[in-house]
Amino acid sequence: MSNDVLVVENNRIDGWFLASHLSSVGLRAAATDVPGFIEQMEQADARLVLLALGFFSTATPQLLRRLGQVTQRAPVVLLAYEDDVPDTRIARRLGAKDVLFKPFSVEEIDATLKLYLRTPARRAPPNREPDKTDHFGFHRVIGESPAFQRVVAIARKIALSDSATVLIQGESGTGKDVLAKAIHFESQRYRRPFVEITSTALPETLLESELFGHERGAFTDAKSRRQGLIPSADGGTVFLNEIGDMSLSLQAKILRVIEQRTCRPVGASEDLMVDVRIIAATCVDLEQAVADGRFRADLYYRLNVIPLHMPPLRERGDDVLALAEHFTDEYSERFERRIDGFSDRFMDYLQRHNWPGNVRELRNLIERAMILGEGAELDVEFMATDEQPRAVTAEVRGTRDTLHAPNEDEFALPEDGVRLKDLEEWAIRHTLARCDHNISEAARRLDIGRDALRYRLRKFGINGKCDASDLNGA
Repeated sequence: MSNDVLVVENNRIDGWFLASHLSSVGLRAAATDVPGFIEQMEQADARLVLLALGFFSTATPQLLRRLGQVTQRAPVVLLAYEDDVPDTRIARRLGAKDVLFKPFSVEEIDATLKLYLRTPARRAPPNREPDKTDHFGFHRVIGESPAFQRVVAIARKIALSDSATVLIQGESGTGKDVLAKAIHFESQRYRRPFVEITSTALPETLLESELFGHERGAFTDAKSRRQGLIPSADGGTVFLNEIGDMSLSLQAKILRVIEQRTCRPVGASEDLMVDVRIIAATCVDLEQAVADGRFRADLYYRLNVIPLHMPPLRERGDDVLALAEHFTDEYSERFERRIDGFSDRFMDYLQRHNWPGNVRELRNLIERAMILGEGAELDVEFMATDEQPRAVTAEVRGTRDTLHAPNEDEFALPEDGVRLKDLEEWAIRHTLARCDHNISEAARRLDIGRDALRYRLRKFGINGKCDASDLNGA
């Protein structure tokens, strides 16, 4: 008879604790130590394997290949201590699904069991593309650092709940949108729409109509009835990106959606019932925004039911290397180019750089290196780095001169001077380029308000796309 769970654990106390708990919840479980598992790997028959990382102390290439075969038959969850990160990275590449960091609680075990022993098995409905969990599930959320794994562990529990409201905070570029998609596509709502709404990407005058829809004749250009983005997500998830920049009036309407599960299209006389999970994300300090009167306190506390804070990349240790390898594999397939590894200079840069743009900056760096570099190794030869002088070209008195920034504290200006407005325009263009045209982030780096930055964009005729659809705020 097959088992529900196979426990592979050399630590007798941990093994006994796990086996006792599994029996207490009515599961069939078998327990063995690492040598016993190695001996019986081909016969290991279970719906879930809990594998202690002691396996890797004796693992050979042949054993690792055999573990890969096990992961194809059943989900493998690693049992690890927080200083076992290097081995967890190896196991992840072989198909291990998750990590339980010791000491783990009964609640963490139960969440793991629910996630991987869920029945009946999920099946894609007819005429539907292959399960999007393959593209957006938690296995696509790359990182093994303890701080990051704690966030992912909470997110997995959230996915098991059908309606929990979530607030994801963190710096721009940390991957808040990736985590939001993983929560949706690993939840029971995965068959229904995931609708992302970035408030800074839509003009204030159109945002309410876009969110809730409108009736014919509601305003001058409303020639037909239109369904809003929130009603279109009925049964699914609405991801409110950059909610910290939403106006106070719209914040009140979002609060109503959360509390009453209703919304009213512009020009309508009746409310619509909507069943959506709300996941909100922001790089704004909402507590400070509440204190400053820029964000509603009632909405903040309603969103903050389950808060998640995405750690910046500079605090995630070796995750930088794991992510770099992941993006290299991704772009190797896209560009049909073989890459065997990183040069020593490239590795040194990855580990020393402070990553102000976080994961987005790393992704862009890998893509640039793949496009501009040559050979089988990625190198820094074709990349501007913080260790090299940077050059940005600006229009100065009708000629194209170059402003060099040898370090953070001095600028080498043209000998014949420069007009102040040209220097201001250069600073704005340069900052926007550095943060992927994210207006909120650019305003923060320039230490001015978003409205002040928008005024300067109009003043200098800088491309309007910076204020619209290709803002990347997550």
